[in-house]
Amino acid sequence: MLIFETASNNKDIITKSNITKNDDVTLVEKNKIFGDSDIIQLAIVITPVLITSITTLIVTFVNSKKEFTIKIDGNEISMKGYSKKEIKEILSKYIDN
Repeated sequence: MLIFETASNNKDIITKSNITKNDDVTLVEKNKIFGDSDIIQLAIVITPVLITSITTLIVTFVNSKKEFTIKIDGNEISMKGYSKKEIKEILSKYIDN
């Protein structure tokens, strides 16, 4: 399971990616503790079909210099500095069966 988290003001980027139209993706909007800014979380089951969509979303965020966090199986990882091909290879190692 991959958790992609970003500020709610980046929702338009997520919407344009169409990733939330897949049944293996759940979008959750919530407030941080103590009234901090709203955040959006995408809970994504990593499947071969979704690898390209996830990769495209990550590359879009990296290129636009928007803040985001990725956790896979509870471990936070950074995708900054990787090529699209390298991101696909990393995600492929975490495909949920």
